[in-house]
Amino acid sequence: MATDPYYVDESKPWFTKEAGWPDEVPKNTTFEHTPLGDVLRQTAKEHPNKNVIWFQGEYMTFKELDEAVDRFATALHNLGLRKGDVLAMILPNCFQYVVGYYAAQRLGVISSGVNPTYKANEVRHQLKTINAKCLVVLDALYEGQIAPIRDDVPVRIYIKTNVTDMMKLPGWKKFLGKKLGKIPTGEVPDAKDFNDLMKTAPKLP
Repeated sequence: MATDPYYVDESKPWFTKEAGWPDEVPKNTTFEHTPLGDVLRQTAKEHPNKNVIWFQGEYMTFKELDEAVDRFATALHNLGLRKGDVLAMILPNCFQYVVGYYAAQRLGVISSGVNPTYKANEVRHQLKTINAKCLVVLDALYEGQIAPIRDDVPVRIYIKTNVTDMMKLPGWKKFLGKKLGKIPTGEVPDAKDFNDLMKTAPKLP
């Protein structure tokens, strides 16, 4: 076990009974070294109809997530993202964030979440530090956090999305909600549309 890179010295103080470590819980374990994208695919096969994500009163199943990940990963590959490239996402905790994260895992792309409460200069610092090639941006955040810094970051591909894009709301409700200002939205010039990319037939390399 000592040669296992994940082995933890069992004499560590947090492993003691006094620290509250239960006797029945092993201090070390072995597990398969499996890519996260493969873990999701296997789980989707075993539990396709089980819910995995909840957002704004709606659920997504493992099967739905796995299929969405394949579509988005294929779209990202078609846009030129390759292993080692960086996909940044400035999004709330929504369906698209999880889809983007696992799509990156499927491609060997590095994913980096950008805090949606960051100011523009903080976003610029992160995007330049990680050398982001692609940015998935919530349309409502673009004007305040991305537009002021767009010419000063390495991002070459922008993907816009609305918070409702993967929700099952009827189209008329989404349209009306945006028109009435109930659903935050905004313009993102020269950007790919997330919904359009999700129409991509899944065909990973």
